[in-house]
Amino acid sequence: MVDSTVDGNRVAAVLDSLVMQRASGVLEVAGNPSGVIYLDAGEITFAHASWLPDLADRLGEVGDSPTQVRAHLRDGADDGLDAGALLMQHGSMSKSALKAVLRSVVIDALIVLTMPLADETSVTATRFSPAATHWARGYCRLKANSMRAVAAKRSSGLARWGLAVNTRLELRDLPHPCAVLSQEHWAIASQIDGNLSIRDLARECGIPLYDAIDRVCYLSRRGMCAARRPDAEPIAGGSPDLESLPAETVGASAALVNTMPANTAAVKVAAAEVAPETTATRRKSRHEPMARRLPAAAAATGNVIADALKSAAPSPPPTTEQLRRVLDGLRRLT
Repeated sequence: MVDSTVDGNRVAAVLDSLVMQRASGVLEVAGNPSGVIYLDAGEITFAHASWLPDLADRLGEVGDSPTQVRAHLRDGADDGLDAGALLMQHGSMSKSALKAVLRSVVIDALIVLTMPLADETSVTATRFSPAATHWARGYCRLKANSMRAVAAKRSSGLARWGLAVNTRLELRDLPHPCAVLSQEHWAIASQIDGNLSIRDLARECGIPLYDAIDRVCYLSRRGMCAARRPDAEPIAGGSPDLESLPAETVGASAALVNTMPANTAAVKVAAAEVAPETTATRRKSRHEPMARRLPAAAAATGNVIADALKSAAPSPPPTTEQLRRVLDGLRRLT
């Protein structure tokens, strides 16, 4: 086990020295993880680490891109082709959207390469090449100190909750009769199956690593998930994915899970009564806001759940197995 604090500090110290010199070039980090940090006059223009999705995948999550651009993005270097200009010319995204994605990629890379992480990391060497540039310099110039401060803040919850970027996560029995989740937190919770780590969840959900860290730390704080125990068995088949459900069912599923009652029988009754209403709703574009797509179903769902909660007798908090059965029931509504 290598002390990742030493590794993170090593890369951070080299980066600080280059920033003070207002250096231009690329800092290459060898090891596990490996990565690159591009600088232009001491400002970060691009960064990437091997534990993260490549830039082509990240940009593909927010817009389409031509084959030529995807191939160039996977190569990563500056060979005279301005991938950003091609993306905007193709109509894939605006300049501000491109900058936002580049910034999130840089923050993720700094978390992995320069922050102390409780993972089996090993930096074997660093090398700086002053002649190297990256096409992103025309769209993204970030203050290194500011970005490192953001990376430190966004990753600070890991140590607090005894988590690591690569640790596999498992659900835990609810410590209270109910739990309230936002759509973003539910997207993460529904994927936790004992096999996926935080970096896996970020990839599966198509979100930055720091967002996945924030959401997992929230679930841990609520007692809903934790690092998988060494003797725990993985869940066969995993959890149902909201994205795989029809649009009509997602509205009912979100309403049922966002306020999860302790009495699972009440949930089954509510689901049975809501199903006819939701399946009768006309399907529209998946990009249309949920409030506009399912106004009647959402209202009916809220009333049914409220009645079920009022009539449900007090009972012990649901176990993980009970929650899984509820999720399976929601999946069968389709």
